[in-house]
Amino acid sequence: MEITQKKNTIPKRIFYVWGVNDPKKRDVLACIQTWRTACPDYEIIEINEDSKKYFDFQKELQTNKWFKAVYDQHMWAYVADYVRIKVLYANGGIYLDTDVSTIKPLDKFLSDPAFVGIQDNATDGKGDYVEPAILGAQQGNKLLKFILDFYSQDIWNLPIYTMPQIFEHAFHALYKTAPYPKKSKQKIIKYPDIHLYPEGVFIPFRFYEKFDPKCIKTGTHTIHWWGGELV
Repeated sequence: MEITQKKNTIPKRIFYVWGVNDPKKRDVLACIQTWRTACPDYEIIEINEDSKKYFDFQKELQTNKWFKAVYDQHMWAYVADYVRIKVLYANGGIYLDTDVSTIKPLDKFLSDPAFVGIQDNATDGKGDYVEPAILGAQQGNKLLKFILDFYSQDIWNLPIYTMPQIFEHAFHALYKTAPYPKKSKQKIIKYPDIHLYPEGVFIPFRFYEKFDPKCIKTGTHTIHWWGGELV
């Protein structure tokens, strides 16, 4: 499939990570099908141990100590964390976890330098998080470069390991950040290198909440199921 793309936009391609020999469960296949339905003109690309074109898996195992360490210990969530940053920085596109379903096209976000959704807000301003289960970026994005550099060295020196924590660390280092408003008052937050969208756009219910169809609003584009079953 040949995909035309305007300059300075996120390419119409969706990446996901999956073990090359691992069978996909019904819910995973159902999520991927929603991507095809909502974004029919997007290229959908699986990254696995045999990948080379967009992400040279074996080369990364040889060149990045953190990536090799988490791979050797079968810490698959951390493996996927690194892959999403490297593959989007090198190529541009959208990364989706395999427990994310799309209910609307993602085209409206392609002109952003990068995009991600707010996951939660903390009343004291500490522990405000985004959720990069849905993450898009233009090639060469500055924020993603900061995170790649973090993976090269600082991750060994700081007690920060998860994607939400690493993004929060990057936001504080690069931008003047402020506490996120509560869910009902959230608006788009535009940093120079990434736009943060209200919870209802990508993350309509929080990880400790039970899904309720009423959480789906007019502006909701994806649902992150937090590893649970689709309803």
